[in-house]
Amino acid sequence: MEKGAYLEVHSWEGMGDGDSVEAKDIPKEDPQHRANAEYVNYMLGSQDFYWYTIYAAPADGMHRMTKGEILKYKLATKIIQN
Repeated sequence: MEKGAYLEVHSWEGMGDGDSVEAKDIPKEDPQHRANAEYVNYMLGSQDFYWYTIYAAPADGMHRMTKGEILKYKLATKIIQN
């Protein structure tokens, strides 16, 4: 990842009793999480990044990840300091 580049993440909204509800407020075992959690697990070898994203920022917001977060979740292997 080149210096100056950044990644932003946010949650998503689902349906709950006819109203939209933030993903963080949907129980972890609810099927609404399954496809996203399984995809992240397939791509990164763990669901940790998926659960991180839904708590990092609301669906209508953004969280700019720190260098430490990017490396922790293995979204980059190296930060180039050019």
